[in-house]
Amino acid sequence: MVGTACQTCPSSEIEVNGQCTSCPAHTCANPAGTACVSCAQGCDSCNSTNCLSCSAGYFLDSYTGTCSQCPANVSASCLLFCSM
Repeated sequence: MVGTACQTCPSSEIEVNGQCTSCPAHTCANPAGTACVSCAQGCDSCNSTNCLSCSAGYFLDSYTGTCSQCPANVSASCLLFCSM
C-alpha cells in the first residue's frame, strides 16, 4: 500500500515512507517491494523474476528471462543483439 491509497508500486520501484521510489540502475524491487536487489550478471534492467534488457555482450533468452553471454566472435547478424 502506498500512502493512504491501496496501490502497489511498479516492479522497478519500492515503497519508502508511503511513496514509490525508483530503484537504481541494474537493480529491481524484491517480490515484496521492500528493497532494491541487484539484477543478475549481464542484466541491465529486471523485475522481481526476469531480466528485461541485457548489457552489451549479452543477449536476452526470452524463454528463461535471463541474459547469457554472447559466444566469442559472433556477429549481430548471427545472434540478435550480440555485437562483438
